[in-house]
Amino acid sequence: MLCEFGMDRFESESIKSTSRYRMDYNGDLIELHGLCVGRYSKKQPSFLYTRKFRRCWVYGDSKPPLPGYYNKELVTTNSFALLEEASLQFLEWWLEYELWISKNTDPSYREECFNTFKKLPKSTVWLHPDIALSWLQQYRESRSNLKRSREWKREYSIPLVS
Repeated sequence: MLCEFGMDRFESESIKSTSRYRMDYNGDLIELHGLCVGRYSKKQPSFLYTRKFRRCWVYGDSKPPLPGYYNKELVTTNSFALLEEASLQFLEWWLEYELWISKNTDPSYREECFNTFKKLPKSTVWLHPDIALSWLQQYRESRSNLKRSREWKREYSIPLVS
């Protein structure tokens, strides 16, 4: 689906037999890989999420890192305001992609993705698709009142389907 949305697929130089997906988005670069995702900008703080550390970062470069190799000098860890700004920039793209998915796939598509992901070794599932989009939209609109996603998971207690 990523290529249909307009992303280019290419082999990862750092990890054999894996792919990276990349696209220009409003002058920034969006890149997705199994180990990390990000929005890399020349004008505003860049955003990087690493699966290994299960953490979001402000990244100090407009070019994405090689997946699995993160220069500590380019990672900012002490500015919540910058991280919030960078995450909202990435979220803009993510929500646009999710809207496209909902218009161009079967309603069961996200459920199938969720179930496939949770079967992967070492995967840690996030929110069930039924509530994930709502959480993301609330994060964008009203962060001050937003409960952590793990609290949503408990509160909505949607069973994990196999």
